Amino acid sequence: MGECFRLEFRDSVFALVGELDIASVDSFETQVATRLNDVASVVALDLSELSFVDATGLSSFVKLERQLRDGHRVLVLRNPRPNVQRALDVTGLTSLLERSVEDGGRKLST
Repeated sequence: MGECFRLEFRDSVFALVGELDIASVDSFETQVATRLNDVASVVALDLSELSFVDATGLSSFVKLERQLRDGHRVLVLRNPRPNVQRALDVTGLTSLLERSVEDGGRKLST
């Protein structure tokens, strides 16, 4: 897609910036894995600066959610942009991650 991807870790929140796609998903997964021990029971992904996500990025969210659930932790997706929210909705991930999707601290319902 052209826009580079960057992952920032601040205040126990992973902030995704740019595009999460097949070209960047390995970097995302590696960077998250190296920081998971620095986060308590809730792992938050701030999606407010994520401009695009493809199927590989969405799949990565599902893998992370399952990994965290197995370790008795929770994944929270915060502030998705409308196009990212649409991708979550169209693929059915909003309902799959229903308890884990937030918009500005407010739970999204389907």
